[in-house]
Amino acid sequence: MRLFIVCVLIFLLPCLSFGQQFKEEAMFLVKFVGFEDESERKILKNHLEAELSNYFELKSEEEVEEAKESALDVLDSEICTEEACIKKMGSLLDVDFIINFEIIVTEQEWNIKGKRSGTFEGIPVVINKTCPQCNLEKARQEISQIVTSLNPKKSITAGMASLIVETSPPADLFVNGNPMGKTPLEISVNAGEEIDYYIVAEGYREISELVVLKPGQKLKINKKLARKRGKIRILSDPTGSAVFLDGKLQRSSDGSEDKTPIDLRPTYGAHKLILKKNKFKDFETTIQINKPEHEPERFTLKPEPGKLVVTVPPAYKNAQIFADGYLGSMGGRSTKSFEVPANVSLEVYAKDEQAVSLTKTVEIEPGGSETVIFHKLEVPIGFNVKLGAALAYDQFSYELDTSNKPIKTTYSLLGFEIHISA
Repeated sequence: MRLFIVCVLIFLLPCLSFGQQFKEEAMFLVKFVGFEDESERKILKNHLEAELSNYFELKSEEEVEEAKESALDVLDSEICTEEACIKKMGSLLDVDFIINFEIIVTEQEWNIKGKRSGTFEGIPVVINKTCPQCNLEKARQEISQIVTSLNPKKSITAGMASLIVETSPPADLFVNGNPMGKTPLEISVNAGEEIDYYIVAEGYREISELVVLKPGQKLKINKKLARKRGKIRILSDPTGSAVFLDGKLQRSSDGSEDKTPIDLRPTYGAHKLILKKNKFKDFETTIQINKPEHEPERFTLKPEPGKLVVTVPPAYKNAQIFADGYLGSMGGRSTKSFEVPANVSLEVYAKDEQAVSLTKTVEIEPGGSETVIFHKLEVPIGFNVKLGAALAYDQFSYELDTSNKPIKTTYSLLGFEIHISA
């Protein structure tokens, strides 16, 4: 019996030893903000690497840098700071986890945030700590605690709780005013304290709540964000146009077509607006909604063109047709239709070389038609002008009586006379 136990122990010890030594692979990145002392930055980075090495098999700086270059080539990006790029680096290195640390230093406090993300699956875990009047030694202690909590094999630390937040769509999460990143996220928080979480995404309504968690509690929060909406009044000329928003016909509460003028409440963003009215061309535009209240928008629909049917005598089948400008040729036909503007008074006439018709006035409604018949075209009768010229001479004199003696004056005029007669 004793021999059997010894054999079992000999068999199990290597397995237990292997289980204790096995570490999941990870790459880690650290970012310093407002930290000017290069030597202290190096001390903290070395401490962070040493602490992480207790729980993870870390990739070397050279391997991480090489993965960064490869990710840049694949994603065609100049700066590898995007989440997608970092995720790609983890995939290229084939690690289980990506560890991100951010240390922000101000005069009043240091903010230390650690994040553990699964390369291929899982919800990221974020731990954020504030260190008032911090120094190098305090920062090392905070880092050690955060790294311990990021150990995937460790249960929730005593006095702590976990807040798991998922949203649709992904949104930015703030906890007690500190940015945590984009959801989904798992946040380690102090149990028994008020936790103020705030969820925000562009174009969606914000969510803000206060929660208090018990020690060891894992609170799952799953929120579907509602889109923000803005109000806009649509007017048209003429009124009574049917309204299509993003391809959907707008209807009243009773199911009937809702027509302009109309109040719309679209979600934030760009929307395709189409106005339709019988005998008018469809009007299409894009409206941008980015605030709760918008000024009214008025749009003018252009009428559909009218049809002008022109008839000329057979002898003038190649006549040119004019209606406040050149319309076109009859093209060898006695009757032909032309497209003309609607609701416009048109002066219409036909001309074939020297022959011209009388002018007729028409006005056609949208989508309507009018027929103009020219029974004849005539060459205008010319007129003769006779010119005559003659030399004219005239002379006159007058006598003026004065108190002394009379004054006699004589004038002579010489010129041409021109006579015009038709």
